[in-house]
Amino acid sequence: MPKSTVSRKRPLPKEEYEDVWEHVYLAGTEWSQIEEVQQEEWDFEHLDDALTYGELSSKMVHLFGATEPQLIMRDEEDVKGSIIPVPVIIAVESARPPPSTIGIKSVQRTEEEIIPMSSLKMAWHPHVPDNLTGSRRFNPAFTFLSASSGVLACVT
Repeated sequence: MPKSTVSRKRPLPKEEYEDVWEHVYLAGTEWSQIEEVQQEEWDFEHLDDALTYGELSSKMVHLFGATEPQLIMRDEEDVKGSIIPVPVIIAVESARPPPSTIGIKSVQRTEEEIIPMSSLKMAWHPHVPDNLTGSRRFNPAFTFLSASSGVLACVT
């Protein structure tokens, strides 16, 4: 009997990214404001779609984030408004690995200090989507900045 030419290997499942932004460390955000960020229902579906099906799906991408304070009026009667930290996620496409150092600068400091990220318990980590956790054949397509200290433990 002739051998079958059909491959018996199962195809790799397509990675499906969902709520990726929640895993990204929001650099420069006060720890007390992290809870405020998480209280809102932010919609980063466009990021998930770009990583799953769009122009970022076949590229090496590095994600990091920050917050920008914005004055938000909840309705027409809200004359004062509220200042809310709005998350901003930055996607950098690059085959080169991101740097392992970070610059620290604030209005209180006169000089910028460049230090290893590891001294702040920060690192770049590959992201494995929930539907592929435990798959040994998955090759991560992007990394994200995470911190393993304090309240925000984003290390997967």
